[in-house]
Amino acid sequence: MGITPIFIDECAFDYSLRPIKGKSKRGTHAIIKNVPRSKNLTLLAAVSMYGLEGYMIFGEPVKTEDFVGFLVNLIKEKFVYRDP
Repeated sequence: MGITPIFIDECAFDYSLRPIKGKSKRGTHAIIKNVPRSKNLTLLAAVSMYGLEGYMIFGEPVKTEDFVGFLVNLIKEKFVYRDP
């Protein structure tokens, strides 16, 4: 049995991305409607060569306790200890 590496990454993004450019008819100013701001989201994801192994989405910046909890849950789901 070989070792399969699992890659873990964190990605933060704004749920309601707003355009930075707009279009208009020639000779007129572009009008961009205001989009209400939403909360930023943070995604923790684990990926291997077999696909997505697990993920968690947070509505706030990820703290150390959140990251450790993600790792513990991932280990519990993916690695089952079998008594020899």
